[in-house]
Amino acid sequence: MKTKLFAAALTLAAFAAGAPANASDVSGGGVPSLDVTFSDLNLANRAGAEVLLRRIRTAASQVCGGDPHISTMRDLRAARDFRSCVRTAVDGAVRQVNAPLVTALHRGVDAVEPRYAEDLAR
Repeated sequence: MKTKLFAAALTLAAFAAGAPANASDVSGGGVPSLDVTFSDLNLANRAGAEVLLRRIRTAASQVCGGDPHISTMRDLRAARDFRSCVRTAVDGAVRQVNAPLVTALHRGVDAVEPRYAEDLAR
């Protein structure tokens, strides 16, 4: 399985400001995107979900142009836009994957793996 990670609308604003985007693929609409594969992961366990979140966050950083070096006020705006772009891209990818444990970990919920949840219910 794979999910395509699209940058947020803020990336379009970054393009207008001349910020680079380091995406391997640009969709027809001009929004950079990357495929994030996860067919090798078991998303029903914490380890697999954590690996997928790392992959998604790495791809989002690339799609959003990489973390800018901050030395001026303009760079501060670029950093703010970058963080917002990454947050929006990661949120969208997690929604698209639609795996309960991945969603819970992304939200910071102390998620319990499904097999343990059944044991606790007994």
